[in-house]
Amino acid sequence: MSIMSKSNELVEKEKFYINHFGNLCCYEDYLMTVDLMGIKHNDPRLLSMLPKCSGHKFVIAGGEIIWVGDNGEKVDNPNIDAIQSFTFYHNRELHRVDIPSTIRFIGNWAFGCCENINSLKITDAITNIGDYAFAGCINLTEVKLPSKLIEIGSEAFEGCTSLVSVTIPGSVGVIPNRCFSDNPMLENVEIGNGVHTIKYHAFCNCKKLTEIILPRSIDILDITAFQECDNLKRIKIPASCRLVNNNTAATMDSSILSAYMPKCEVIRY
Repeated sequence: MSIMSKSNELVEKEKFYINHFGNLCCYEDYLMTVDLMGIKHNDPRLLSMLPKCSGHKFVIAGGEIIWVGDNGEKVDNPNIDAIQSFTFYHNRELHRVDIPSTIRFIGNWAFGCCENINSLKITDAITNIGDYAFAGCINLTEVKLPSKLIEIGSEAFEGCTSLVSVTIPGSVGVIPNRCFSDNPMLENVEIGNGVHTIKYHAFCNCKKLTEIILPRSIDILDITAFQECDNLKRIKIPASCRLVNNNTAATMDSSILSAYMPKCEVIRY
C-alpha cells in the first residue's frame, strides 16, 4: 500500500520498509513497502501502519532499525528485552544493526541471512544469542561479542563469508557446533580466558586462519573444531586439555589431530 502526495507522486526519500513480526516474518513475500508522504517518525498516523509485538514497533529506514514508542516518537531503547526468533530473517534492507541496551536475548535466526548487514554493534547487556542468529550475513566483517555474554547458539555466525575478525569473551564458556564455520575470510580469532569447551566443527573451513592460541581455561577441544582450515600452521593447546571426537566423552591422543589438520603443528603448553 502507499500514501500518495497531492500530486499523486511517490517521494522516494520518504520510503520505509515495514516488517511483520512472528515466524517467517521477513520473507520477501511478507515485506510491505509503504511510501510515507509527509509523515515523520513522530507522527501519530505512523502507528497504525507499524507491526507490533510485545508492545514495541519498528520501521527500517536508511538501512537501520528505527524503534518507535507508543507515542509515535523514535526511541533509542525500546521497552523490550528480546529480539524474537526470525524477527528480521532474510531482510535485505538492513545494513547497520545497533542492538539497544535494553535487549538481553537475540533469538534463533533473528538476523539470519540478512545479507547486506555490514555493521553490527552488540551491547554488553546481551547474555544470550540463539542458533543461526546471524548465519549467512555475508557482508559482516567484524564481530566483537559482549563481555557479559553467557551463551551463544550453534551456527550463530556460520557462513558469514566476509567475516575477518572475531572476539569471544571468556564468559561464554562453550563455543558450540559450527558456530563460526564456513567463514573463508576469517583470519583473526581471539578467545578469552574462561572459555572451556570448543565443540564439533566450531571453526571448520576457515581457510585464512594461520595460528590459534587457545587459553589455559580450555578443558575440551573437539578434534574436528578446526577441520578444513587448510592454512592453519600452528595451534597451541593447554597441556591439560582433553581431545574428544564429535562431542563424545572419549579422550583422544594429540596425534589424532594430524588426520584433521595435516599441515598444522600442535604445541602443548
